[in-house]
Amino acid sequence: MNIKEFLALVAEARSFETKLVSEKRFVFAGSGTYPWRFFSGMLPRLAVQLGFASVSRIDPEDVGTVLSIVDVERRLHVSFLGLRDFFWFGDIARFGKALERDLLALLANYQGPHTVGYYVDISPKSGKKDSAVGFYVDCSEPLSYDDFSLLARIFYPATEGVEVMEGMDLVTIPSAGISLETASLFLTYLAVGGRVGKEAISVWSERLVVPEHSLFKLAQFLFSKDRMRCLELWHAVRAEYPPEFWIAFWSEQLWQAHHFIAIALQGDLVLAKKGVNRLPFSFMQRDWRNYRLRELAAAHSILYGVDGALKNGGGSAGLDLFILRFLTGSFARA
Repeated sequence: MNIKEFLALVAEARSFETKLVSEKRFVFAGSGTYPWRFFSGMLPRLAVQLGFASVSRIDPEDVGTVLSIVDVERRLHVSFLGLRDFFWFGDIARFGKALERDLLALLANYQGPHTVGYYVDISPKSGKKDSAVGFYVDCSEPLSYDDFSLLARIFYPATEGVEVMEGMDLVTIPSAGISLETASLFLTYLAVGGRVGKEAISVWSERLVVPEHSLFKLAQFLFSKDRMRCLELWHAVRAEYPPEFWIAFWSEQLWQAHHFIAIALQGDLVLAKKGVNRLPFSFMQRDWRNYRLRELAAAHSILYGVDGALKNGGGSAGLDLFILRFLTGSFARA
């Protein structure tokens, strides 16, 4: 089933419940980065329509540290007073290759009392093949305006989504369609409501359509100080977003990296990973050890200066200087 068919099915609540309430496995597949905004909005509604009170998440930070594969298997086969849970594993690749292999084998044959679900990247670069185990949804197809409207009605029912539905006409959907994550981002802006939300959409909707380039990859290359690939991707995407976006994006990355390292240096990697969002996986696994807190603070001070220059009529060349100094280790010597 493709994502368009899935959205149509979810929108018809009675039909959805009839067809899927007995399913044991939900496999969502896509090409590229895990669409976390979409799943943040969809999972609670999916759980309700399937008759679950909530979603129980199994995090990579727990498996292999707090939990073993045996512990996970035990949890999936134990039911309290016959109650059923919906266990969500998120992006299965985040567990690492060894655990991912074991988890996929476990989930492919799961026949316990609960329902399980996860997301898998099936893009060519991932090396993974398409799989039809369980209820399978291909999330890679772009959404049209009609699909986007359907998603809006699912996320924001009539009584909740007045502001959202009123702002729908302000959204610009290109003829090629938009990704599932971009559609979910549009709805986040519309949900802000009032003049602010509508103005944001009317001004930024064309800019918010994310190109093929990955911001996640850009951050990964920067923190790993991969000069060639970082500069190549930076020059490709820089003009896609205004300077204000890049200041906010890099500031958030630096702040979260600083927060992660501060906790990790105390010896608690599990707690450090729980306190951040959207940091590159390679940074949390190994690259963080190459940094000191003062280096990140010095880098952030440059962004603060760029922001001040922009607000006083200056240019944005400081962003390029920030990238170059970061890649060459200049901030480490500050």
